[in-house]
Parts: sequence; structure tokens; C-alpha cells
Amino acid sequence: MVSCCLASQIGVDWTRVTAGQEAEQKERFVRDLGVESVIAIGNGANDAGMLAAAGLGIAVLGEEGTAVSALLAADIVSRTISEALDLMLTPKRLLASLRH
Repeated sequence: MVSCCLASQIGVDWTRVTAGQEAEQKERFVRDLGVESVIAIGNGANDAGMLAAAGLGIAVLGEEGTAVSALLAADIVSRTISEALDLMLTPKRLLASLRH
């Protein structure tokens, strides 16, 4: 999640997930936003529902690893969050990643 101070500086609304039922909160947040307009990025088991619900789910294989449930729920797998975000800047790479 984006920190509140950084979010304020760049004009981004932010929501903090509270302790307990994080997976359900994340998935509900995506659904409330409208799944077709959400790109979700995550690597944990509590991200799986959010990744599956989002219009585009990206699992990240960070240094800490990735939960199998997150990998299975995602549409794309990326090595780092930076690479995942870079996909948004290069639509041709994103489309190439989504081809079946």
C-alpha cells in the first residue's frame, strides 16, 4: 500500500487494510472499485482473491517468494513490482504477455 504521506504528495487516494481478514478486505476493495478497471499486484496468499477478481492480476516473484495461490490466481507473473509497473507503460509488452 502507498504510505499516506506519499499518497498525499502525489494526489492519490489510499486505503489501509486493517488487521484480520486481509484477503477478504482486498478482494472486496477490488470489487468495490469495479473489477474491469483494476490492475492488482501481489505475492501473498492473502492477495489471491484480489488477483483473481481484478481485470488484470499480476503476481510478483520477489525475494520473499510468492504463494502458490497467488501464482494460480494471476494472469501474469513478473519478477519484481517495478517490472510489473513497467508493463503499464509498455502496452505492447503487456499484450504480448497476455497472449494465449
